[in-house]
Amino acid sequence: MSMDLNCERAMGLIIPAVRISVSKRLRKEGMTQADISRRLGIRQATVSKYLTGKYSSRLRAAERIVDSKGISANVAGLIAKGDSARQVSAAMDAIAFRKDVILAASRIA
Repeated sequence: MSMDLNCERAMGLIIPAVRISVSKRLRKEGMTQADISRRLGIRQATVSKYLTGKYSSRLRAAERIVDSKGISANVAGLIAKGDSARQVSAAMDAIAFRKDVILAASRIA
């Protein structure tokens, strides 16, 4: 599989998986869906979908990768300290292009 395809897969799986996992963490900490959506820069309907588990098995597998690498804790920490949605998005982009993350995402069927 080419590196370009691996990168596409990372963007298509890992970033949504980070958003899913972070949404769940922030909700457990008492943040509202509206606050979560604003802080992640996504629609509230998308947060609702994530929190109710309405997403694919491939995203569930990617979410496990994200959780196993401590990525969601890192991003949730950025949000907790008050970083902007733009800063959080930039951090998620950087995470998605980590070689270990790309390789793990490329193994998801």
